[in-house]
Amino acid sequence: MYWAAFAGVLPVVDVRRAFLVLGVLTALLGALMCLAQRHLKRLLAFSTVAHVGLFVCSAAVADPAGTTGAAIYIAGQAGAKGALFLVAGLLLNTYGSVDELSLHGRGRGAWLSATLFAVGALALAGLPPFGTALGKAVGEDALSVGGYGFGPVLLVVVSALTGGAVLRAGGRIFLGLGTLPRGQGNETTGDEEERETRWLHGMPGIMGVPIVALLLTCLAVGAWPGVAQALGRGAVRFVDHAGYLAQVFHGASAGPVPIPEGTSWTLLGVTLGLVSTVLAVAVAALGLYGGAAAGRAGPLLRPFAVALGGLRRLHSGTWRTTSPGCCSASACWPRCSGSPLVRRGAPSGARTMRRRRGTAPRPRKLSPSPAGRRDKTAPFQLRAGSLQ
Repeated sequence: MYWAAFAGVLPVVDVRRAFLVLGVLTALLGALMCLAQRHLKRLLAFSTVAHVGLFVCSAAVADPAGTTGAAIYIAGQAGAKGALFLVAGLLLNTYGSVDELSLHGRGRGAWLSATLFAVGALALAGLPPFGTALGKAVGEDALSVGGYGFGPVLLVVVSALTGGAVLRAGGRIFLGLGTLPRGQGNETTGDEEERETRWLHGMPGIMGVPIVALLLTCLAVGAWPGVAQALGRGAVRFVDHAGYLAQVFHGASAGPVPIPEGTSWTLLGVTLGLVSTVLAVAVAALGLYGGAAAGRAGPLLRPFAVALGGLRRLHSGTWRTTSPGCCSASACWPRCSGSPLVRRGAPSGARTMRRRRGTAPRPRKLSPSPAGRRDKTAPFQLRAGSLQ
C-alpha cells in the first residue's frame, strides 16, 4: 500500500521508524506472552503474534531485500505453524484437552505426533534449512545493511523464545519431562476446549498427510532456491513504485524482474539460525527444570514475574468477567442512605462498602422464613454471577 499510494508523499524515514517501533513491541510482547502460556493453541497464537512483529521489522526496511525476507519468512512460517496447529487439534481430539500441564506425559508412545511436533518447533526456532530460517537470515541481513544492528539480535531472541516455548510444551506432553509448576492462579487452560470430532485413538494416516505436507512446504521454501527466488521477484515488483505508476497511467507492460540479491544462504545466516535453535533448546530446558533456579533468584525476578503475571491475567480471560462485573457493580451501587452497604456518618467521598460477610449491620431478628422462600430482609450481597 505504501509503494502504491504513499511513496513520495510520506517520508520513508518516518514510515520506517514507525513500523520498526510497532514491530519490535509486537515481537517482544508476543514472545513473552507465548512463553507464559499453558494453553497450547494460545501458545501457538502468541508465537504467531511475535513472528508477525518480525515480519513487520523486516518489511520496515522498505527495500527489496527486507520485503524479500518478510515474504520468505511468511511462507515458511505458514507451513510450520499450520503443522503445529494440526498436531494441537489431534491432541484435543485424542485426549480431550490442549492444556500443557494436564497432558503431562499423556502423549508417551505417540511417536509420530511427537516427531512432527518437534520438527515444527525446531523450524519455528529457525533451524536451517527450513524456510523460516532462510527468511530470518535474509531479514537479519537487510536490517544490518539498513543500519539497524539490533535486528539480528531481535530475530534470534524472539525465535529462541517462541521455539523454546513450543519445545517445552512438546517435552512435557510427549516425553513427560519436567516438573509441574505450582500456583498458576486464574489462567486459561486447555481443558475447556471442546472436541470437534469423535474420540481418536492415535493418529489416523490420512490426518498425518497434511501435517507432513506443510512441514515439507516449509522445508522447500528454504531448501529449493527457486521458491526463494520467485518470492524475491515478487518483492521487487511489490516495491517498484515507478513501475506501478507506468502500468496504471501509461498502460506499460510488466517487464522481466531480475532475481534480487541475498535470497540464498550465507554463513552468517546459517550460524545465527543454529544459535537461535540452541537457545530455544536452552529456553525449553529452563522452562522444564528451572523452577529451583527461579526460586533462588526470586528477589531479582519478582518485578518481571509481577509484570508478566499481570499481562497473563489480562489475556487469560479473567478481565472479561472482572471488568464488566465491576462496571455493573458501580452502576447498581446503592444510593440510599439507609442501605446496609453504606456506612452512616462517613464524610462525603469516604463512604465505603462493607464487602466482607458479617461486617454489614445485622437486621432485626425475625421469625424464620418458610422453607424455599428467600428472606427479603437479609442484607444485600454481591455474588459472582449475580450481575450477569
